Amino acid sequence: MDRSAVVVGAGLSGLAAAHRLRQAGLQVVVLERASRPGGLARTEMHDGYLIDTGPDLINSSFTRYLDLAREVGLGDRIVPSSQVVDVLRDGHAVTVDRSRRLALATNPVLSVRGKLALASGYLRLLPRLRRLDPYALTDHAASDHGTAHDLCGDYFNDEVTEQLVDPILRGFAGTGTKNASALSVLAAFSIGTKPMLALQGGMATLPEALAARLDVHYQAEVTSVEETRDGVAVGFRANGSVTNVEAGTCVLAVPYHQAISLWPALDDAGGDFGRSLKDVPLLSISLGYAAPSPTRSYAVLVPTKESPEVLLVMMQQNKSPDRTPPGKTLVTLYTEASVTAKMLQRSDSRLVDWASGFVEKYYPSLRGHLEMSTVARWPHTGYWPSPGYWKGIADMRARLPKGNIHTTSTLFGSGGMERAVLGGQRAADRVLRSAKLEIGAA
Repeated sequence: MDRSAVVVGAGLSGLAAAHRLRQAGLQVVVLERASRPGGLARTEMHDGYLIDTGPDLINSSFTRYLDLAREVGLGDRIVPSSQVVDVLRDGHAVTVDRSRRLALATNPVLSVRGKLALASGYLRLLPRLRRLDPYALTDHAASDHGTAHDLCGDYFNDEVTEQLVDPILRGFAGTGTKNASALSVLAAFSIGTKPMLALQGGMATLPEALAARLDVHYQAEVTSVEETRDGVAVGFRANGSVTNVEAGTCVLAVPYHQAISLWPALDDAGGDFGRSLKDVPLLSISLGYAAPSPTRSYAVLVPTKESPEVLLVMMQQNKSPDRTPPGKTLVTLYTEASVTAKMLQRSDSRLVDWASGFVEKYYPSLRGHLEMSTVARWPHTGYWPSPGYWKGIADMRARLPKGNIHTTSTLFGSGGMERAVLGGQRAADRVLRSAKLEIGAA
């Protein structure tokens, strides 16, 4: 094998793949059409507020992500976040301290009947959770049938489903129980119970550290990827000219609808499933308040019945002290995927007015203290994880031609930072297995 590789896309998944291939001794070039690495993982500074405008949450189950961060020298930046969450109910924020065992038992977020239904259902669900890798759901494709709401009906009552499971799922899948696959709610349960952490400096810190160790070409728009007799040929446009580079292998770390224009075989393998995919858009609205934190919580869980538009709220000052100036509050509000397409048409000022009104309804001590706002618009963060989604991905991958072109989990939306790293590392491992190479090989 030609010991060279081209990685298309410098999001975290592509960078994780490139890093692993470089460790194995391959000469790696990364092509990125944007002017910066990280993809959705973007961190910005506004008036002293450090804002993650895309992915926000990591926790102790992100083992591959955390190992990679330590590997590139960021171990001392991994810090614990507040383990307290607020759950919105009937116009009020109900605080749950996750660091306390049996915190829900004495908490008004559920009625006594709801607490009993939760305990009974969770115990019956536990064997399934123990068999699940929540970051590799295609490995469990045979179980991908029915909605999350259907599964909840088998294990819980309506109160538990609507008041607890639905808001937990929304934070992971971008939508509630009625639209998501049952596998998604199992993953949310597996992930959501783990201690929350933060990376000081923001979510862009890890991709930036990886990119600094790699040969990344920015503002390089890939136009074609083709198999050749000896490997691959990758065409890209940069600085006003088109260049063709040949290598032993190529890793595509871009979304499906972008990748099919580069590699037609992918479109053939995707078939009806690929054509059925629908974008999950997202709005991230960050609000800086010159006022002390109104809560100890980091995450604020929002049931659909409390707001069909607001997906999730994060209190960033309780995520990590470096997110705000001392004594101030930074709130990030995310929008529900099903309504975001329409909301993307609103002006920033209108979105800020709407978001601040929602936040201040539950945390009135913030009223009159808004001093900073910024809006991030993400037309694509992944695809709808509807029933059969993970099985569709697994079936499509089985139809892909075996050769020198590989894909990462970014193809279908990496589903968070841990799955992005896993998807990149798995793609790199497939390259190395096909070439019978190992990490660290000369």
